[in-house]
Amino acid sequence: MVAIDKRERDALAELHPIEREMIATDQAAREAGTPMTMEELGAEHARIVAERHRRLERDAHASWRSMEGWGNVTTEEEWNAAVIQADDDYDSGQFLLDRLGAERYLDPPLMAVLLTLRRRLVKEHGAETAAELMMVDTVVLAYYHQMRVTGWIGDFAQWLESEFFGGAASPRGRTRWAKANQA
Repeated sequence: MVAIDKRERDALAELHPIEREMIATDQAAREAGTPMTMEELGAEHARIVAERHRRLERDAHASWRSMEGWGNVTTEEEWNAAVIQADDDYDSGQFLLDRLGAERYLDPPLMAVLLTLRRRLVKEHGAETAAELMMVDTVVLAYYHQMRVTGWIGDFAQWLESEFFGGAASPRGRTRWAKANQA
């Protein structure tokens, strides 16, 4: 097995899983004394992509029967496309952000921070498996909810102080309170 340093591990973490699999296959071939040619690497890439596509199609086909009758997915082809899109969205972190709910009201800087934190955690911990990615998403969601609750506490404290002790709340508190009550 070839030892890699932290810089190489960080570079690998930024790659797509298909690219990481290709590098691992090429390294194994080099260790066996038969380095792969560009044509072989191209064929390996095509094989990996085809296998991933077959797996996604098989999974989508297997679950199609339970999805029949949904209003926004009316054909098996639309379902297959939805599965592929979901896979891409999960890899990019978009799935996580979409599941936070109330998309119209989400704070863009907070969403950017959450996406950046997710990417950093995936990179720092070399998260590749589904379980590792789920753990990273759980940490990011916990952080998001902690930030929300902290904001509620701060807003409530400012309201309470102004209500019971007189005077106006701080300008920041008035702005946040006004935004929260616009909807």
